[in-house]
Amino acid sequence: MGLVEEDNEWEESCSMVIEGKATRFICDLCQKEYSTREAAEKCQEWCQRFVDSPNLTNLKLSPRVFNALYRAKIYTVSDLKKHSEEELLVIEGFGRKSVLEVREKLKQYEEVL
Repeated sequence: MGLVEEDNEWEESCSMVIEGKATRFICDLCQKEYSTREAAEKCQEWCQRFVDSPNLTNLKLSPRVFNALYRAKIYTVSDLKKHSEEELLVIEGFGRKSVLEVREKLKQYEEVL
């Protein structure tokens, strides 16, 4: 079994596993192992987005709307809330009906919370 150390130089808490001469970096949120600190940091940032805000799948959007948002790199509810209706309308395949669906689903989602 290898030695696990907290990497204090990294503000987001990254674990290092040292086995012999090999060092691996671990994302503390999903526990994936990486050979470089940079890869682990990128994974940590990505995972943190989903800890901070629910995934868009929680809104139960239609596949067309969900896919359009995903292609626009909008993955979480907080990502979606950062965009105005006008910004959403610029997304390819996203029109007024899509905006209405998003508005309604966000309203329903917030009522549940």
